[in-house]
Amino acid sequence: MPVLNPGCLLLSLHCLLPLSKLARCFGMISAPDNLKPLGSSAARNTAGAMAGSKPKTTLEALRGKQAKLQARISEIEAQEKQRARKEDTRLKVIVGAACLTDATIHDDTKTRLREIFNRGVTAGRDREFLKRKGWL
Repeated sequence: MPVLNPGCLLLSLHCLLPLSKLARCFGMISAPDNLKPLGSSAARNTAGAMAGSKPKTTLEALRGKQAKLQARISEIEAQEKQRARKEDTRLKVIVGAACLTDATIHDDTKTRLREIFNRGVTAGRDREFLKRKGWL
């Protein structure tokens, strides 16, 4: 008769049983007092629930769904906000590039842009930058 290695047996059983049940089989931990045999109706009713937790009421289940939906709504809103910011930045880059290109070709465009910058750019840091670049 072949001799079984306890480590192999433990590994084989671990693949078939959760670690907590495996430990109970070998007496490493004791079974909870409220654990009923699998044949009982109470064990069958709570088989889908997590071990040790009581079944949720309809209200609790709905609140859980509501929380998940609210999290998903917040996630989608954040994605939409980010998309809008990217589109706004893209618009500014395209319009700015077109204006700068046209200003290098037409002096009247450059004059109009300088007027717009004088009226519209009020932040000191931005005005200094435009002065260094020759736009103010």
